[in-house]
Amino acid sequence: MIYISHRGNISGRNSELENKPHYIDAAIAAGYDVEVDVWLNMRYGLCLGHDDPRTPIGLDWLLSRRDNLWIHCKNSDALNALLCQKRNGRYLLNCFFHTDEAYVLTSAGQVWCYPGMPALVMNTSINVCPEWKKDTCYDPDTYTGFAGVCSDYVKEIKECLEK
Repeated sequence: MIYISHRGNISGRNSELENKPHYIDAAIAAGYDVEVDVWLNMRYGLCLGHDDPRTPIGLDWLLSRRDNLWIHCKNSDALNALLCQKRNGRYLLNCFFHTDEAYVLTSAGQVWCYPGMPALVMNTSINVCPEWKKDTCYDPDTYTGFAGVCSDYVKEIKECLEK
């Protein structure tokens, strides 16, 4: 199972810290992948932030953490810029764009499932924020067929599933 911290949160939502570089790094250091929200702003370049671009970051920051990031491109400019990062015909960054679609495909070939949606393709789907739609997020059956989970409570889910 792939355990993905939602915006750096591992034990509940912290809107003051989520999508901040040091918070993301702390989640990675704790052993989790992290879903981050990235914008391309013509004035500041690449920025982290959920509702709008807040914290400027460089492409190098993303590339140095690429093995642990799931990049939710918040605008088409960010998606275009990040999909241009290729080596030997392969994308360097795992990124995707979505609003409220039931399923989207990441550049790494994983299916990102809207909260509450069942796994689409066995063992390639990511169960996103199960706590938003179900009070069964600690029930192992909630994760049948999924390759991973992205949650604000990923630490507790991991502990529950690995019992």
